[in-house]
Amino acid sequence: MAMHDFTEKAKRGGIAMAAHQYFKANNPKMGVAFNPSKPTTWISYVDANNLYGWAMSQFLPIGNYRWEASPEYFKQNQDKQKQILNVILNTKPDAARGYFLNIKAHFSLKTHDYLQDLPPAVDNIAVKKENLSPYITRLVENLDGGQFPETEKLVPHLSKQEDYVIHYQKLQYYIKLGMVVNEVTQILSFDQDKWLAPYIAKNTNLHQQAKNAFEKDFFKLMNNSVYSKTMENVRKYQDVKLMKMTTDQDEKKFLKKIRKPSFKYAR
Repeated sequence: MAMHDFTEKAKRGGIAMAAHQYFKANNPKMGVAFNPSKPTTWISYVDANNLYGWAMSQFLPIGNYRWEASPEYFKQNQDKQKQILNVILNTKPDAARGYFLNIKAHFSLKTHDYLQDLPPAVDNIAVKKENLSPYITRLVENLDGGQFPETEKLVPHLSKQEDYVIHYQKLQYYIKLGMVVNEVTQILSFDQDKWLAPYIAKNTNLHQQAKNAFEKDFFKLMNNSVYSKTMENVRKYQDVKLMKMTTDQDEKKFLKKIRKPSFKYAR
Protein backbone atom coordinates (compact mmCIF):
# COMPACT_ATOMS: atom_id res chain seq x y z
CA MET A 1 0.00 0.00 0.00
CA ALA A 2 2.88 2.36 0.79
CA MET A 3 4.30 1.82 -2.71
CA HIS A 4 0.91 2.50 -4.29
CA ASP A 5 0.50 5.72 -2.32
CA PHE A 6 4.04 6.74 -3.25
CA THR A 7 3.58 6.35 -7.01
CA GLU A 8 0.13 7.95 -6.85
CA LYS A 9 1.77 11.17 -5.65
CA ALA A 10 3.47 11.44 -9.06
CA LYS A 11 0.03 11.71 -10.72
CA ARG A 12 -0.99 15.36 -10.53
CA GLY A 13 -3.27 16.15 -13.48
CA GLY A 14 -2.95 18.32 -16.58
CA ILE A 15 -2.39 22.03 -17.00
CA ALA A 16 -4.82 24.19 -18.99
CA MET A 17 -4.04 27.90 -18.96
CA ALA A 18 -3.32 31.02 -20.98
CA ALA A 19 0.27 32.05 -20.29
CA HIS A 20 -0.25 35.35 -22.13
CA GLN A 21 -3.58 37.14 -22.11
CA TYR A 22 -2.84 39.07 -25.28
CA PHE A 23 -0.36 38.77 -28.12
CA LYS A 24 -0.33 40.52 -31.48
CA ALA A 25 1.70 39.23 -34.39
CA ASN A 26 3.57 41.44 -36.82
CA ASN A 27 4.42 40.04 -40.24
CA PRO A 28 3.92 40.76 -43.98
CA LYS A 29 0.89 38.42 -44.15
CA MET A 30 -1.06 41.01 -42.10
CA GLY A 31 -1.28 43.50 -44.96
CA VAL A 32 -1.69 47.13 -43.85
CA ALA A 33 -1.50 46.09 -40.19
CA PHE A 34 2.14 45.04 -40.67
CA ASN A 35 4.66 47.47 -39.19
CA PRO A 36 8.05 46.88 -40.89
CA SER A 37 9.81 49.05 -38.31
CA LYS A 38 9.04 46.48 -35.59
CA PRO A 39 10.38 42.92 -35.25
CA THR A 40 8.61 40.33 -37.39
CA THR A 41 6.58 37.96 -35.21
CA TRP A 42 4.15 35.12 -35.88
CA ILE A 43 1.49 33.22 -33.96
CA SER A 44 1.56 29.47 -34.48
CA TYR A 45 -0.86 26.77 -33.37
CA VAL A 46 0.93 23.58 -32.35
CA ASP A 47 -0.74 20.30 -31.53
CA ALA A 48 0.66 16.85 -30.76
CA ASN A 49 -0.79 13.95 -32.73
CA ASN A 50 -1.47 10.70 -30.87
CA LEU A 51 -0.27 12.19 -27.58
CA TYR A 52 -1.96 9.59 -25.35
CA GLY A 53 -0.97 6.79 -27.69
CA TRP A 54 2.66 7.87 -27.64
CA ALA A 55 2.73 7.98 -23.84
CA MET A 56 1.24 4.50 -23.54
CA SER A 57 3.74 3.13 -26.07
CA GLN A 58 6.71 3.92 -23.83
CA PHE A 59 8.34 1.66 -21.25
CA LEU A 60 5.84 1.36 -18.38
CA PRO A 61 5.96 -0.37 -14.98
CA ILE A 62 5.05 -4.07 -15.04
CA GLY A 63 5.84 -5.15 -11.47
CA ASN A 64 8.60 -6.23 -9.09
CA TYR A 65 8.50 -2.94 -7.19
CA ARG A 66 11.32 -2.50 -4.71
CA TRP A 67 12.46 0.23 -2.34
CA GLU A 68 16.01 1.13 -3.37
CA ALA A 69 16.53 3.69 -0.65
CA SER A 70 14.50 5.03 2.23
CA PRO A 71 14.69 8.32 4.16
CA GLU A 72 16.39 6.42 7.01
CA TYR A 73 19.04 5.02 4.67
CA PHE A 74 19.90 8.42 3.23
CA LYS A 75 20.09 9.94 6.71
CA GLN A 76 22.71 7.35 7.64
CA ASN A 77 24.49 7.37 4.26
CA GLN A 78 24.25 10.90 2.90
CA ASP A 79 27.32 10.40 0.71
CA LYS A 80 25.37 7.79 -1.27
CA GLN A 81 22.75 10.29 -2.49
CA LYS A 82 24.82 11.77 -5.31
CA GLN A 83 26.19 8.37 -6.27
CA ILE A 84 22.76 6.75 -6.58
CA LEU A 85 21.24 9.83 -8.22
CA ASN A 86 24.01 9.88 -10.83
CA VAL A 87 23.29 6.26 -11.74
CA ILE A 88 19.58 6.99 -12.17
CA LEU A 89 20.19 10.14 -14.21
CA ASN A 90 22.20 8.02 -16.64
CA THR A 91 19.59 5.27 -16.87
CA LYS A 92 18.25 4.79 -20.41
CA PRO A 93 14.50 5.01 -21.17
CA ASP A 94 14.56 1.36 -22.31
CA ALA A 95 16.41 0.02 -19.27
CA ALA A 96 15.10 -3.12 -17.58
CA ARG A 97 14.47 -1.17 -14.37
CA GLY A 98 12.82 2.23 -13.96
CA TYR A 99 12.54 4.56 -10.97
CA PHE A 100 10.32 6.94 -9.05
CA LEU A 101 12.15 9.35 -6.76
CA ASN A 102 11.06 11.61 -3.93
CA ILE A 103 13.15 14.77 -4.11
CA LYS A 104 13.66 18.25 -2.77
CA ALA A 105 14.62 20.57 -5.61
CA HIS A 106 14.56 24.09 -7.04
CA PHE A 107 15.17 26.00 -10.26
CA SER A 108 18.01 28.50 -10.05
CA LEU A 109 17.14 32.17 -10.57
CA LYS A 110 18.99 32.28 -13.90
CA THR A 111 16.40 29.87 -15.38
CA HIS A 112 13.30 31.78 -14.23
CA ASP A 113 13.08 34.19 -17.15
CA TYR A 114 13.25 31.32 -19.64
CA LEU A 115 10.78 29.08 -17.77
CA GLN A 116 8.29 31.58 -16.34
CA ASP A 117 5.70 31.21 -19.13
CA LEU A 118 5.37 27.47 -18.47
CA PRO A 119 7.12 26.32 -15.28
CA PRO A 120 7.86 22.60 -15.65
CA ALA A 121 7.39 20.99 -12.22
CA VAL A 122 3.70 21.60 -11.57
CA ASP A 123 2.31 20.76 -8.15
CA ASN A 124 -0.98 20.62 -6.27
CA ILE A 125 -0.75 23.48 -3.80
CA ALA A 126 -3.05 25.94 -2.06
CA VAL A 127 -2.01 29.39 -3.27
CA LYS A 128 -2.11 31.93 -0.46
CA LYS A 129 -3.41 35.45 -0.91
CA GLU A 130 0.02 36.94 -0.22
CA ASN A 131 1.40 34.96 -3.18
CA LEU A 132 -0.88 36.68 -5.70
CA SER A 133 0.44 39.21 -8.19
CA PRO A 134 -0.61 42.87 -7.74
CA TYR A 135 -2.97 42.55 -10.72
CA ILE A 136 -4.74 39.45 -9.37
CA THR A 137 -4.88 41.01 -5.91
CA ARG A 138 -6.75 44.00 -7.37
CA LEU A 139 -9.18 41.66 -9.15
CA VAL A 140 -9.86 39.83 -5.89
CA GLU A 141 -10.51 43.11 -4.10
CA ASN A 142 -12.71 44.58 -6.85
CA LEU A 143 -14.66 41.50 -7.94
CA ASP A 144 -14.77 39.25 -4.86
CA GLY A 145 -14.71 41.78 -2.05
CA GLY A 146 -11.28 40.63 -0.95
CA GLN A 147 -12.42 37.05 -0.32
CA PHE A 148 -9.86 34.52 -1.58
CA PRO A 149 -10.41 30.84 -0.71
CA GLU A 150 -7.09 29.02 -0.43
CA THR A 151 -8.20 25.86 -2.24
CA GLU A 152 -5.69 23.36 -3.59
CA LYS A 153 -5.08 23.64 -7.35
CA LEU A 154 -2.59 22.31 -9.87
CA VAL A 155 -0.14 25.20 -10.13
CA PRO A 156 2.92 25.76 -12.34
CA HIS A 157 5.47 27.60 -10.22
CA LEU A 158 9.22 28.10 -9.79
CA SER A 159 9.34 27.95 -6.00
CA LYS A 160 11.14 25.20 -4.11
CA GLN A 161 9.77 21.70 -4.44
CA GLU A 162 9.47 19.64 -1.25
CA ASP A 163 8.38 16.01 -1.06
CA TYR A 164 8.11 15.88 -4.87
CA VAL A 165 7.66 12.39 -6.36
CA ILE A 166 8.80 12.18 -9.97
CA HIS A 167 9.53 9.59 -12.69
CA TYR A 168 13.21 9.31 -13.51
CA GLN A 169 12.83 10.29 -17.19
CA LYS A 170 10.95 13.44 -16.26
CA LEU A 171 13.63 14.27 -13.71
CA GLN A 172 16.31 13.84 -16.39
CA TYR A 173 14.44 16.33 -18.59
CA TYR A 174 13.89 18.85 -15.78
CA ILE A 175 17.58 18.80 -14.93
CA LYS A 176 18.34 19.67 -18.56
CA LEU A 177 16.03 22.67 -18.08
CA GLY A 178 17.97 23.78 -15.01
CA MET A 179 16.45 21.97 -12.05
CA VAL A 180 18.81 21.50 -9.11
CA VAL A 181 18.21 18.48 -6.88
CA ASN A 182 18.91 19.41 -3.26
CA GLU A 183 18.08 16.07 -1.70
CA VAL A 184 16.77 12.61 -2.56
CA THR A 185 14.68 11.08 0.22
CA GLN A 186 13.21 7.91 -1.32
CA ILE A 187 13.66 5.75 -4.41
CA LEU A 188 11.27 3.10 -5.71
CA SER A 189 12.37 0.89 -8.62
CA PHE A 190 10.33 -1.40 -10.87
CA ASP A 191 10.58 -3.65 -13.91
CA GLN A 192 9.42 -1.92 -17.08
CA ASP A 193 8.47 -2.88 -20.61
CA LYS A 194 6.51 -1.63 -23.63
CA TRP A 195 3.63 -3.86 -22.66
CA LEU A 196 0.90 -1.60 -24.09
CA ALA A 197 2.71 -0.69 -27.32
CA PRO A 198 1.33 -3.54 -29.55
CA TYR A 199 -2.25 -2.73 -28.54
CA ILE A 200 -1.76 0.99 -29.18
CA ALA A 201 -0.04 0.37 -32.53
CA LYS A 202 -2.87 -1.89 -33.70
CA ASN A 203 -5.58 0.66 -32.89
CA THR A 204 -3.54 3.49 -34.43
CA ASN A 205 -3.13 1.48 -37.63
CA LEU A 206 -6.84 0.64 -37.77
CA HIS A 207 -7.67 4.30 -37.12
CA GLN A 208 -5.53 5.31 -40.10
CA GLN A 209 -7.22 2.70 -42.32
CA ALA A 210 -10.75 3.61 -41.20
CA LYS A 211 -13.28 4.09 -44.00
CA ASN A 212 -15.81 6.20 -42.10
CA ALA A 213 -16.16 8.59 -39.15
CA PHE A 214 -17.47 5.88 -36.81
CA GLU A 215 -14.42 3.67 -37.29
CA LYS A 216 -12.05 6.63 -36.90
CA ASP A 217 -13.67 7.68 -33.61
CA PHE A 218 -13.95 4.10 -32.38
CA PHE A 219 -10.28 3.17 -32.73
CA LYS A 220 -9.19 6.53 -31.37
CA LEU A 221 -11.41 5.96 -28.33
CA MET A 222 -10.01 2.45 -27.89
CA ASN A 223 -6.68 4.07 -27.08
CA ASN A 224 -7.84 7.20 -25.27
CA SER A 225 -10.23 5.34 -22.97
CA VAL A 226 -7.39 3.12 -21.75
CA TYR A 227 -5.34 6.20 -20.95
CA SER A 228 -8.29 7.65 -19.04
CA LYS A 229 -8.57 4.48 -16.95
CA THR A 230 -4.88 4.71 -15.99
CA MET A 231 -5.45 8.27 -14.74
CA GLU A 232 -8.70 7.57 -12.90
CA ASN A 233 -8.92 8.55 -9.24
CA VAL A 234 -10.47 5.41 -7.78
CA ARG A 235 -10.52 7.03 -4.35
CA LYS A 236 -13.54 9.01 -5.53
CA TYR A 237 -15.54 5.90 -6.38
CA GLN A 238 -18.87 5.58 -4.56
CA ASP A 239 -20.93 2.43 -4.10
CA VAL A 240 -24.56 3.46 -3.57
CA LYS A 241 -27.15 0.90 -2.46
CA LEU A 242 -30.93 1.42 -2.55
CA MET A 243 -32.52 -0.65 0.18
CA LYS A 244 -36.03 -1.13 1.55
CA MET A 245 -36.84 -1.52 5.25
CA THR A 246 -40.19 -3.31 5.27
CA THR A 247 -39.26 -6.70 6.77
CA ASP A 248 -36.91 -8.13 9.37
CA GLN A 249 -34.87 -9.64 6.55
CA ASP A 250 -34.47 -6.18 5.00
CA GLU A 251 -33.18 -4.88 8.31
CA LYS A 252 -30.65 -7.72 8.58
CA LYS A 253 -29.34 -6.92 5.10
CA PHE A 254 -29.08 -3.26 6.00
CA LEU A 255 -27.19 -3.96 9.23
CA LYS A 256 -24.80 -6.22 7.33
CA LYS A 257 -24.03 -3.43 4.88
CA ILE A 258 -23.37 -0.75 7.48
CA ARG A 259 -20.94 -3.00 9.37
CA LYS A 260 -18.50 -2.87 6.47
CA PRO A 261 -15.46 -0.60 6.99
CA SER A 262 -16.25 1.13 3.68
CA PHE A 263 -19.63 2.35 4.98
CA LYS A 264 -19.96 6.15 5.18
CA TYR A 265 -23.57 7.12 5.81
CA ALA A 266 -27.23 6.20 5.31
CA ARG A 267 -30.29 8.34 4.82
